[in-house]
Amino acid sequence: MTQLTGDIRVAEVSERWGLGGTEQAIEVRSNLLSRMGFDVTAVGVEGGGPRLDRLAATGVRTADCAGDWARFREALRAHRPHIVHYSRGATVSAFVDRVQDEARALSIPIVIETNVFGRAPQGAPPRPPDLVAHMSLASMLRLADAVGVSMTTLRADNHCVVYLPVPTSHLDGGPRRDAARAALSLDTDAFVACRVARPDIRKWSVRLECALGDLFAEVPRLRLVLMAAPEEKRRALERRFPGRVICLPPSSAYSDIARLYAASDFMLHSSGIGESFGLSVAEAMYCALPVVVDSTPAVDNAQVELVDHERTGLVVRSCRGFVDASATLARSQELRRTLGEAGKSKAIERFSDTVVAAQWARVYAEHARRAGVACRLDGEASETVPGPDEYGSFEREYRLRCSRTLGPEESLTDRWRCGALRAVDTLRYARQVGPRTVARVVSSRLRAGRAWHRD
Repeated sequence: MTQLTGDIRVAEVSERWGLGGTEQAIEVRSNLLSRMGFDVTAVGVEGGGPRLDRLAATGVRTADCAGDWARFREALRAHRPHIVHYSRGATVSAFVDRVQDEARALSIPIVIETNVFGRAPQGAPPRPPDLVAHMSLASMLRLADAVGVSMTTLRADNHCVVYLPVPTSHLDGGPRRDAARAALSLDTDAFVACRVARPDIRKWSVRLECALGDLFAEVPRLRLVLMAAPEEKRRALERRFPGRVICLPPSSAYSDIARLYAASDFMLHSSGIGESFGLSVAEAMYCALPVVVDSTPAVDNAQVELVDHERTGLVVRSCRGFVDASATLARSQELRRTLGEAGKSKAIERFSDTVVAAQWARVYAEHARRAGVACRLDGEASETVPGPDEYGSFEREYRLRCSRTLGPEESLTDRWRCGALRAVDTLRYARQVGPRTVARVVSSRLRAGRAWHRD
């Protein structure tokens, strides 16, 4: 493992420590960088959670500010970090502005931003980041398209891609297939698909939901295990497909996730807002599961960057595509094995936690040296992932990936069905969050000039 000689203090800042892939990536990064010799403090501005508690249990310094910015400021003053690293999830973000403002006020030498969804900030930031990292080339391309420049131009303007890390050590050595199925009450001869996502109605895929009736008719042995479905979807699906849709509760425990992957034959993944990376997709690939995803070029679409069509999985673009892809995999164990092995190789080379952590170690050390911090990395990797040439070629590659799909275009009937379901889900979400949040979202999008853009 790469080891640091010197003193680099890092504050890994998250607004909240939820169950999403972004928070998991911060947890894995903080843990591994601490083991490499970086002095890490993991900070939860609005609160903590099981991921922050797990870091504290491993010896990483943590700070739960419970929404108190004075406590956040004191945590930074006590730690005196060389680097503050936060994540941007919105075009207009009071959280990001406040973190940048505190970094400027405390004269923190280096500020690094992870741009989660490829969104361009509005206005002049209080403390512009020294580096903007993206979770995927597809997400970085989305920003480049939004601001009207090339990815090469963004790269020259201190933007880069660092993938999210698959927690390989936690997924290795999981239960055997039969034991995992027994624990989940799955028949040994069932054909099992999994989907792993937080129970957020915005992440729910109406396209996959609309495909389920035909899917179960075409593949009678199919069982779909969801971790985790929104509660209203769970009730409806278990009532509509008793014994065929199995809904597991949300969990941040790696053992629960590893058991689900061990019990599955493939991953059937789709998200209503697409993926800016798709950590569960990368995890399934690491576990040698072929992955079926749908291409969503109107929103985030990094899943087509992770999944190489007909090499590590299958990419579809319609409800019927999900049916055709699942039936194809059900017919051929050899195809599942070939796709799964190729996916595992790609995940090890590009997304494994040690590869990603080594890249972050290099990024932090380079910026620390520029700021005058004496440090050296022993065992520093000589290559980066993705490589420098990929930035210039990805735009063309992305267009090709969007065109390589299995199955037909979405039918007019399915478009109507999906649109109607999506409208109901949007109203349901609006009722859940309340009028104040809805007004805040609309106000933010109006200020960003994207009032009706769905993302």
